[in-house]
Amino acid sequence: MLPLATELISVDTISKELLTKDKIESIISMLPEEWLMGNPEEITPEERRKVYADFLHTRIAHSDIFLNEAEHARKSLI
Repeated sequence: MLPLATELISVDTISKELLTKDKIESIISMLPEEWLMGNPEEITPEERRKVYADFLHTRIAHSDIFLNEAEHARKSLI
């Protein structure tokens, strides 16, 4: 797929515009509580939602790392 991945920078920019903090939290809030349940001694569904949101915010904030790796792989394979 890397030879066809010519719009990575554009897609990264668009993704950052679309996947705002509010949008991510809105999506995560729609997850059914049953999907977020674990063992009783684990974190609550709300705490798990926060973990997911924090993870996604961090991934998006540092998408340049993944973008650079993909671009490097693309250049070395083509």
